[in-house]
Parts: sequence; C-alpha cells; structure tokens
Amino acid sequence: MRGLLLALALVTVAADGYAAEGAFSPVPFEIAQAQPDVINRNLPAPGQGMRPPRYVCIIRPPSSDAGAGRYSCPASPGRVGESCRCPNTVGSGKLRQY
Repeated sequence: MRGLLLALALVTVAADGYAAEGAFSPVPFEIAQAQPDVINRNLPAPGQGMRPPRYVCIIRPPSSDAGAGRYSCPASPGRVGESCRCPNTVGSGKLRQY
C-alpha cells in the first residue's frame, strides 16, 4: 500500500514538473472542491415567521390513578422547569416548552 502511494506521489510530482515546463498546459486531473451548501433547519424559510414558543404544564397523576397518563394544560410563559398548576386537577406539575 505504501509503495502504491509513493508511486502515485511521484507521478503527481512528475506531472507538475512537465506542466511547469510547458510539455502540456492543462493538468490532466483536478481536485474537486466541496461546495458550501449548508442547510440549517433551525432557521425559518424566507417569508415565514418564527412560531412563538408554547408552554404547557405537565402533571404526573397521583399513585391512586396509576392507569391514567399524564395530565397537561396550556400555561402562560414562565421559567421552564418551574412549578405550575392546572385548573380542575389535583397537584402541581412542571412547566415545559415546545
């Protein structure tokens, strides 16, 4: 493998030498450069606005109601992770943003 790489390096150097002398003007090969096509999915598309953050209060059900899933309700903006309450629900929960 090293021999192959060494031979390739020598051929490349020799080709550059001939090109400098004018034996043939265009180099028979070129190294392709990657285009800077970067797509950032976090930025809104042109003409579209950012969706405002939405907040929800998530409450774990009491142990007596083990079969139920989590309770949730829309909440007003605040510190994410802070304690919050939902109407007509027992207990307090945590504020989350989505």
